[in-house]
Amino acid sequence: QLDTAKLAQIVGTQGEPNGAVYKITIGRDDLKLTEMGASINARMGLNTELSQCNISYNRHRGTLRGMHWQAEPHAEAKLVRCTRGTIWDVVIDLRPASATYMSHFGVELDAASGRALYVPEGLAHGFVTLEDDCEVSYQMSEFYEPSATRGLRWNDRSFGISWPIENPILHPRDASYPDFVVEAART
Repeated sequence: QLDTAKLAQIVGTQGEPNGAVYKITIGRDDLKLTEMGASINARMGLNTELSQCNISYNRHRGTLRGMHWQAEPHAEAKLVRCTRGTIWDVVIDLRPASATYMSHFGVELDAASGRALYVPEGLAHGFVTLEDDCEVSYQMSEFYEPSATRGLRWNDRSFGISWPIENPILHPRDASYPDFVVEAART
């Protein structure tokens, strides 16, 4: 069940395209995705430019990816969708001027619902698989830029994220990320 009260709080409406998370349901064909993107952009001011698409395949339940973002000037918005299996998807607002700075939001995404998570620029993103053989599709507004890649520790106590898996499987890169440092998020 999606916590719409928390979603509304994080999305916020300060008269600028500063929402942290926006939940949409995507149709099953590309035409609907294109139309939906243009419609959202017009109504909400969200960045729907799609420069790159990635697919993450995760063989085992409990695989955790994150928490990642790209720094300016290569900050990226993402549209994240689970196309096979089920994941717990999490974002953390790292924008110092945001009313929801340092807040996090998590939502279950699965292939059956078609639900997607819109992640604006300036948020860290990660997920954990809740089943074996999960596939996650990311559509990003910017191309991957290795020099702009940033990350923070998935279980950093500053954020108090309650992950549904206790001992996740971590990629060495994700396991090596440090706790969050305010200045690191800005650069």
